[in-house]
Amino acid sequence: MTTNLDFLKIIRIIDENRLSFFTSSQLAEIAMVETKSLQNYLETLANNELIIRVEKGKYCRTYLKDRWIIGSNLINGGIVSHKSALLYHGLIQDSSSEVCVSSDHQKNNKLFRGFFFRFIKIRPHKYFGFCEEENRDGEFRVTDPEKTILDCFDLPQYATTYKELISVFGGIHLNEEKLIDYGLKMQNLSVLKRLAYLSEHLALPGYHKFKKVVANLVNARYTLLNPLGPDIGSFHAKWRIRDNMIQSTP
Repeated sequence: MTTNLDFLKIIRIIDENRLSFFTSSQLAEIAMVETKSLQNYLETLANNELIIRVEKGKYCRTYLKDRWIIGSNLINGGIVSHKSALLYHGLIQDSSSEVCVSSDHQKNNKLFRGFFFRFIKIRPHKYFGFCEEENRDGEFRVTDPEKTILDCFDLPQYATTYKELISVFGGIHLNEEKLIDYGLKMQNLSVLKRLAYLSEHLALPGYHKFKKVVANLVNARYTLLNPLGPDIGSFHAKWRIRDNMIQSTP
């Protein structure tokens, strides 16, 4: 490995490789040097405001303000998800500064660049259903629409309001085969029952196979339509759903 480094060479490597957000180990691999040989250079560049030290071993360019790129890179395997994925896909409007990021790793929430990054640890079997996106500032991962809907009904505390979530589901076109495949992988029958009930209750087209699959899985236990709501409402035997939002759903 070569150790022939200087500040201009480091900046040039960062520019040529479009590293808007990077770790010291990533940069060391590209520069073909030991990570420890970069530390003093990176700290000096950060002190002179040519790059920003985000946290130990993680840096970004001073121009980077993209919440999606920052969020998905702050944690290993980070994926923009839940409410933030709804926002990214244009399914809701949200003016808050919160950014939801899923990963199978644990990390404390972080305030950075005016955004509050909420890290949601998910089980390994739920780590799928995302796509790689890119813009002029870099790359990031975000859940696709089908996984986003399933995630939000799985953990609605990280979604928008439940009433708006139902409205989103009622107005979006989802790939039925993907929804079935993803739904089974999630291993949460309550989510499947809620979506099957809603697709029927809202008379949504295109969910015939999905409802047939779920119907064969339905158990005897009743599930609240809104798991965050009170244990009230009418019982619907077909899907074993207790609709505790009967006054607020169409």
